[in-house]
Amino acid sequence: MLVDAIAIWGCMPEITKGCIDMTNASSTYLSIALGAVVGALISWLIFALQKKSFVK
Repeated sequence: MLVDAIAIWGCMPEITKGCIDMTNASSTYLSIALGAVVGALISWLIFALQKKSFVK
């Protein structure tokens, strides 16, 4: 089901078969999703460090 949701954004050769090149739209959406994940991890790390130092 996740592959179907990603496939509607464009040709993604990493996920779908028969693709030659990734489209600009799918590349943009993939970059936004990865950036959101990285941003969430960094925010969680900062929050955890601040919480730990506040408790001390």
